[in-house]
Amino acid sequence: MEPTFNTEATALLQEFISNETESNKKYAGQNVIVAVSGLVKEVVKDDKGHYTIILGDSTSLSSVRCSMDTLYSAELDDLQRGSFTKLKGNFNGYKADELGIGADIELNFCVRVNSK
Repeated sequence: MEPTFNTEATALLQEFISNETESNKKYAGQNVIVAVSGLVKEVVKDDKGHYTIILGDSTSLSSVRCSMDTLYSAELDDLQRGSFTKLKGNFNGYKADELGIGADIELNFCVRVNSK
């Protein structure tokens, strides 16, 4: 699917931090596909082989968390912390930390846009 929005991870986070209400309205709805680019903060692989790619500024506690589509796991073997990548996925929500020290934007069913 073609993305509804194209943005950079830190810009997307800043958009929600600046105005959560308006940003939630903008990105709400079924099948809102967001393409997001940025530096990989972490690559998490669980015991079932499911990947979550965490994008954003390494000095910030806020991140864009991309739960990857399991059909495309083979495309993630070369992805490492500190590398630049572009992913797209279904917008799943914004979760601010209760203490105000960080936040996460969640995308699911993500695929890598700039894979090999």
